[in-house]
Amino acid sequence: MREGGLPRFEYEMEAIAARDSTAGEEGRWLRQSGWVDYALAGGRLAPRIEFEHEDRMQEATGTDELLRPSFRFLEVRPGLAWKDDAFGVTAFVERRAEDDWIAGRVEPAATSWTGRATFEWRPSSALDAEGSVGFRARRFAERFRVEQNREDSESLLLKLSGGWRPFSRFLQVNALYDGMTERSPVLQEIYIRTGPEIGQFSWEDGNGDGLVQIDELLPERLPNEGTYVRAYVPSDTLASVARVLSRLRLELDPQRAWGRSNRRWKRRLSHVAARTVIEVREKTRDPNTLSIYLLDLSRFRSAEHTMNGRLRLGQDIFLFRSRPEYGLDISLNRLRSLSELAAGQEERFLDSWRVEGRWRPAPGWGVRAAASGEQDRLDSDAFASRRYDVSGFQLEPGVSWAASDRAQATLSASYGRKQDAFADRNALVLKAPVEFRYAIPRKLQTTLRAEVARVRLHGEALGLARFELTDGRGPGWSSLWSFRAQYAVNAYLRATFSYEGRAPASAPVIHTMQLQMSALF
Repeated sequence: MREGGLPRFEYEMEAIAARDSTAGEEGRWLRQSGWVDYALAGGRLAPRIEFEHEDRMQEATGTDELLRPSFRFLEVRPGLAWKDDAFGVTAFVERRAEDDWIAGRVEPAATSWTGRATFEWRPSSALDAEGSVGFRARRFAERFRVEQNREDSESLLLKLSGGWRPFSRFLQVNALYDGMTERSPVLQEIYIRTGPEIGQFSWEDGNGDGLVQIDELLPERLPNEGTYVRAYVPSDTLASVARVLSRLRLELDPQRAWGRSNRRWKRRLSHVAARTVIEVREKTRDPNTLSIYLLDLSRFRSAEHTMNGRLRLGQDIFLFRSRPEYGLDISLNRLRSLSELAAGQEERFLDSWRVEGRWRPAPGWGVRAAASGEQDRLDSDAFASRRYDVSGFQLEPGVSWAASDRAQATLSASYGRKQDAFADRNALVLKAPVEFRYAIPRKLQTTLRAEVARVRLHGEALGLARFELTDGRGPGWSSLWSFRAQYAVNAYLRATFSYEGRAPASAPVIHTMQLQMSALF
């Protein structure tokens, strides 16, 4: 409710009563929440208080004994907010009292105190920053600590983000830091069979035993082919961990400021653009949490403490990005990761580079050439098929021709060699993809793709190791093809049709088809 000169307030309540005759259970559930605040100092200052309450009691019919889902809690949050044109800050203190089920009754279980402050600062269109800091302490009653192994906990939350875009976005800097302490379980990797609508992995029976095993689930080669999704299920054991995420993104685009400069050297430099990304993720049991929060990388990805850690460095350079006639893109990437799962640790090491050039020698014609290389190493404690150290090199020339504004054809080729230093195996990968596009503006869009591949694999490889060595094609001759079309029936109805096919060297042909109708109002 809002009225001028009066406090603002909101209140919601929901009451539920239920009976399950089959299970012999009945229960009631009351939920309510609300807040009230009052604007002072011309609306810049606003004291505020919030509350939230739930009371759920579930019992066996005809008895007074409560069942395990029963619980009760009450949260009260007084706070204060200040907001002006460029700066805003909000702070609150929260007390939460919890009653939980134990031995057929609901008793006081825990109390917690939380303090949190958030701010935002936007002094100009070129600069903005926001962040929050919070601390929470939770204490359990003695009976719950003894009989249910509940443990007291303390959590710290720190989050900062901001952006700087000076000189008409000549330079763009975006930074993020997110750190917190929490209790986290070790995760178990599982795969759930769903269907081609949302599946992302396919099963290949590598050992021929007819049983689905984790290391036999591989990424899908074509859209709508995968019938499994990957999920991570938590174990019953919790550990106190520190978790941090830090990301820095720098973008340099001189074209925005120097594209029309009178200085020749500025105009030349305006054709060079760059993007740099540095990202660090770490979830660790390391007791030296201060070093983790301060991003001491020497303590990250530790085999003893790390539950999940990742370091990614990316550098992209674009030459003549705004020129339609020609251009050159250069990309460098480095990835280091370590994961602890229920089955064991997995460590990943990846270095890759790619150079791609484009040229339009005549109207309607385009030439593209790319060269790339990588070293991809994966070491798994649990699965032999996830142990490899593959280094490779690949060349990809291609030519395209636009017959008109509606029709375009692209013909490419790919030559690649890969060597696995972990075992005595290597692969020669040859691919020849072709693509045709035809479109009627605002009415029809169609794409036809086809590819023939020839892979020579020397040595034995199964599962993910063979997938990486052969680019997912497998040894021998194979082919892929697909057709997609989108048709505008009228201003409101859209029809989408897709068909994909794959013919592996030593397996039955796989066909997938999908038809979808959508309405926009």
